[in-house]
Amino acid sequence: MARISGSIIQYKIFILYSLLLDIDFKRYKKYIDELIGLTKMGVIKSSIVVKLFYLLLFKAYDNDDLISFLKERIRRLNKEMNPEANMKDFDKKFEQTKKLLLLKRKDK
Repeated sequence: MARISGSIIQYKIFILYSLLLDIDFKRYKKYIDELIGLTKMGVIKSSIVVKLFYLLLFKAYDNDDLISFLKERIRRLNKEMNPEANMKDFDKKFEQTKKLLLLKRKDK
């Protein structure tokens, strides 16, 4: 029973923090580290990665500091979920994403 309630709490915290980040990303970005630290379930960690990419593409694309902030959190979560992952490959792929963000900036 404790495991089930712990899972439910993790889901609720994920939903709460996701909503806060949608409301005002810059104001509530400090909670991303707390969310990552509290999360033990793989499905929620994966959901956090998706959420961080969403924030990157739609909320932070025009701010280099926020891009770097999100990159480090995504990188850390990827490493936690797959310890054997090649981080050089991650960095290369992220650079491709960053180029797309720069194009999006120009179109703005």
